[in-house]
Amino acid sequence: MRASPIHTAVALGTHVVVFWGVAWFVSAPPDRTLSWVLTYAAGAVFLTAARWQNKLCLTLRQSTQLLFYASIVAIWFWGANLALDTLGNSVKATRLPPEQREGLPLHLLLVPGVVSVALGALAAAALDRKDTGKRVA
Repeated sequence: MRASPIHTAVALGTHVVVFWGVAWFVSAPPDRTLSWVLTYAAGAVFLTAARWQNKLCLTLRQSTQLLFYASIVAIWFWGANLALDTLGNSVKATRLPPEQREGLPLHLLLVPGVVSVALGALAAAALDRKDTGKRVA
């Protein structure tokens, strides 16, 4: 069964609004723009592929679970960063200023990417459920 193009557009629209809304809210650093764009593109490709391949398609329940677990992971990373900032140099030798830190800030980049994909899949699954009139697990 092929997915409705309207449902795919709703999934991608939800993904773009949530992902770039979070990027704006957390004031994404301009030096990491490529990371944000690639993370967004990966989510958009997954949502599009999932809407056309039944094996990849997330159900309503799976989307809700993904949203829940991504939120838990985000809180966990945020708490760990807060603890490191609070403890200061007692647990690490040096703390670089934010501009000089290397690596990806997982709680600011990957988790919003996963949450936006989960919300996009949740919106599409809810529309699928409404259209079919059946309960989608």
